[in-house]
Amino acid sequence: MGVNIFVLISGYFLINSKFALKRILRLCAAILFYSVSIYLIFVAAGKEISDWKNFLYALFPVSANQYWFMSSYIFTVILAPSINLALKSCDAKGHIALIAVLLVIQTLITPIFGHNYISDTGWFVTLYIIAAYIRLHPYKLFDSNKIAVPIATVTFSAILLLNALANIGLYGMTNAVCVICSIATFCSFINFNIPHCKPINLLVSATAGVYLIHDNLYTRKYIWPDMVKVPFHAQFDYFIGYAFLCVLAVFAVCAAADGLRQALFAGARRLFGAIKRKTKNPTLTRNRI
Repeated sequence: MGVNIFVLISGYFLINSKFALKRILRLCAAILFYSVSIYLIFVAAGKEISDWKNFLYALFPVSANQYWFMSSYIFTVILAPSINLALKSCDAKGHIALIAVLLVIQTLITPIFGHNYISDTGWFVTLYIIAAYIRLHPYKLFDSNKIAVPIATVTFSAILLLNALANIGLYGMTNAVCVICSIATFCSFINFNIPHCKPINLLVSATAGVYLIHDNLYTRKYIWPDMVKVPFHAQFDYFIGYAFLCVLAVFAVCAAADGLRQALFAGARRLFGAIKRKTKNPTLTRNRI
């Protein structure tokens, strides 16, 4: 659900936004920074063996799919301008027909026959198109929580109960029940009048960094089995509380680390801007003196 909702949020806003290359470059810079630095730290600590293949993967994390989500997300954002032109040129019926075809292929045909007709990027594009429809063609389902909230509640309860009681997993991001729950949850929050909140926005600004740090190829193998020892603690009754505290701790540490990275990058941008201005106007410094 988290993956689906994040992409839905992006599609909802990007459908009416201009293409921003700087935004993509900044995200790619953060991905490269964590990919290379984490790899070098693990090599220096003797946790990983240094070789050219792994170094190249770390040096080109997006194309090497080091972070599957980020690779698919960036490719979707790159495709967004073309998608926007296509969607705005068709009417509501054509838009909903496109969504229906994509959902049938991914949520029904693929699970039944076991062939993945759409890649992760294709699924992100599908979610993008759904969110664009919600934004471009407002409908009663999207405008009232009297419909969206009950649907979200029922489907989320079904996901939890069937998984716990019957071991039926309905939580995959392309599962039909999970898709309905994701869309209904997203629509519910559209109608909430949530005021601007600086602490929330501050945390949100760090979530990409949290993901890039804790779900890195190397840190993921180290944090859960070695650092917090999940396999050992999972056998005890206190595990749920322990897991909750561990998640909070990992988030807090990674968010603080990304705050430092953001400050470092902001300082570097200011320094580069100052050097660039002086280069363009060499008399600026003399005039100020």
